[in-house]
Amino acid sequence: MALVKAGIMLRQHDDGTRSIRPDTPRASQMVKNTVDQINSMAIIEAYGLPGNTGTAQPLIPRGHLPSSIYEVLETKFGQRMTDLARKDTKSRVGPREAAALINAGITLHQHNDGTLSIDPTTPRASQLDKQKADSANARAITEAYQLPGHTGTTQLPILHGHLPSQTYLVLGTKLGQRLHALAKDDTESRMGPEEAAALINAGIKLRQHSNGTWSIDPTTPKASQLDKQITDYAKANVVIEAYQLPGNTGTAQPPIPYGHLPNAAYEVLGTKLGQRMHHLAAKDTESRVGPQEAAALINAGITLRAHSDGTWSIHPDVDRLNPRRGPRAALSATTGPAVAEIATTDPSTQPTLDNPYAGTAWALLPELHQNHTPSPQPAIPTHTTANSTSTHSRR
Repeated sequence: MALVKAGIMLRQHDDGTRSIRPDTPRASQMVKNTVDQINSMAIIEAYGLPGNTGTAQPLIPRGHLPSSIYEVLETKFGQRMTDLARKDTKSRVGPREAAALINAGITLHQHNDGTLSIDPTTPRASQLDKQKADSANARAITEAYQLPGHTGTTQLPILHGHLPSQTYLVLGTKLGQRLHALAKDDTESRMGPEEAAALINAGIKLRQHSNGTWSIDPTTPKASQLDKQITDYAKANVVIEAYQLPGNTGTAQPPIPYGHLPNAAYEVLGTKLGQRMHHLAAKDTESRVGPQEAAALINAGITLRAHSDGTWSIHPDVDRLNPRRGPRAALSATTGPAVAEIATTDPSTQPTLDNPYAGTAWALLPELHQNHTPSPQPAIPTHTTANSTSTHSRR
């Protein structure tokens, strides 16, 4: 009678005895039903299916699995879905959970015993995130290099085949930082297919790794290197103008005498050339000349000093102009040595220093090289130490 009062159904046998009916539900089955209901509710919430309460933010894209750490309704939903999608999984879905998964676009896998789990080939939301990031990176590259399809958002396009500075931003993307990370020798960063296609269209060399993935070739030139070359070219032009070397436009009146530094206040082409040259000639200077500027200085008779790291500056012993006998004062005089010195100094007839910069620098100045190729001249020795004797006498 106690079993009957507890709601347990009994069956009577022919001999009058009784036992519990075999179809009596188990408490464990009730627990399974409850768990199945909870799991189906979590799916409805996570995918924003009809009946959801809006608790899950963000929603999982339809047909994709969440990350393993995804939680919703205080359920470790991502972990369960990951377990259900393993090839060797022993986990199974309940009937309500299965119906919710099908409504969420998740493909199920049926086993020989008729039970169900998630198809292991079901795509992950992380893959979708990668695709979105790849598309966003490709758009940023298209914009930065002004490739076909760009909107003109960026006002400073990156030169084809060069990497931007590390601080370069476009479309809210730290493109410079990403491209420099991709171009490191030991980089572990890799690019997606859309980003790779955009980089190739931008003239960026790629490097393929043994596992078939891609990064940027570490030898790809930086835009900053190009900026240095442009700056070096501009500085060389200023020297050419100041000393009226071949290729000058005659802007500098009067020119600086061959082999001398101008006074510190001397300006030409809007550049404080005197100030720069005095900085370059200081004994403790950290300023250096580029190859084109070096060639121009050499052709102007300025002795250079080689440093241990292979860089160059102006030798401290190079003659300075006396401010009272500066070019402008000399030009206004009618007689005297200063006038004769300026009048007879012809840069085109002066010797050219034979050092590694000279040949390459003229090659890097194509516009000048077309019309003004320096003729072979006796070499002037350079100074490699501060204690060396200058080729110029002090005045």
